[in-house]
Formats: sequence, structure tokens, C-alpha cells
Amino acid sequence: MFLVPADAKGVSRKGYPTQDGLHAADITFTGVEVGADAAIGDPDDALPLIARVVDEARTALCAEASARWMNH
Repeated sequence: MFLVPADAKGVSRKGYPTQDGLHAADITFTGVEVGADAAIGDPDDALPLIARVVDEARTALCAEASARWMNH
């Protein structure tokens, strides 16, 4: 995993509103290069970190959806 600045060469994003009034974006990386200092943690151990972040993001999205549903 790498920390990539939003204004890095080769990064593009297309923002759009979501159904619930929030905002999201499609982000594309084309030929982006970053230095070794951009690595987050140990590059050889990135997959478990990615899996954890995805699991936590899913949980947060479910919690948000449930809270919005209950408030309507």
C-alpha cells in the first residue's frame, strides 16, 4: 500500500453525488510512480492490511446505511 498525493501525475478523479446526498469519486491511476518513502508499512505484508481495511469499510458502510434507514 502506498500513500499517493491526489495531485500526483497520472492520478485523475471524477466526482459525483450519491443517492443519499453525499459525494463519491472514481479515481484512476495511470502510470503513477511514487518513491519507497510512500509505502505504508511493510510492502511484503500489505495484503492483510488491505483485507482489514476492506472489512472495516464494509462494516462502516453497513452501520451508516442502518442509521440512515432507522432515522427515516
